[in-house]
Amino acid sequence: MNNLIPIAALLVILTAFISLGIRNWRVTLLLLALQFIGVFLLITQTWSFQISATILISGIIGCLVLFMAAYNHPLIENGSNYRKPDVYKSFFSLSGNDQPNEMSALFYYIAGVFIALLALSLSEIFATKIDEINKFTIWITLILVSFGLLKISLSSIPLVIIHGLLTIISGFEILISFYDSALATAGLLSVFNLGAAIVGAYLISSESMEEIG
Repeated sequence: MNNLIPIAALLVILTAFISLGIRNWRVTLLLLALQFIGVFLLITQTWSFQISATILISGIIGCLVLFMAAYNHPLIENGSNYRKPDVYKSFFSLSGNDQPNEMSALFYYIAGVFIALLALSLSEIFATKIDEINKFTIWITLILVSFGLLKISLSSIPLVIIHGLLTIISGFEILISFYDSALATAGLLSVFNLGAAIVGAYLISSESMEEIG
């Protein structure tokens, strides 16, 4: 399993970075599911396969909950995103009503590059003070938490906000796994994943009811 750690780390970083500017809900949830798989593989460094699997299962279930909420949204499929043939627009752009309230995908990606570089420098500092965790793991944790905060602070779209929250939780899951391997801890983190997904589904459903009303 340890041979998969570099692949898992690359998977987590790429999915977290690519999802910064994606506004296609299907691609967003696919990237989130892949991110959970990468986090699961990273956590197996310190937790057993069975305990780590609770994080993966809760994450996948959370993705399914969000998928059903978005799929049943009466206006998502009819948004201008899906009427435009341009692949770039369908992935990165929003409907006309949402565009003025959202930063561009390019802004998110530029910010993501600077955040990743800053996190790399900070990870070297933290690695000298924390013996239990290697620099690479600290870097991944900082990236996930920072990217999540970026999405939460700059977006008004419920799915993007919940994606950011789940990304933050994933970062702390990796960090906590080095200090506490209790089953109760894994269960609590799984509850956080499911709880965030349920809240996200509620926000998506509430948004659709407001649009209809």
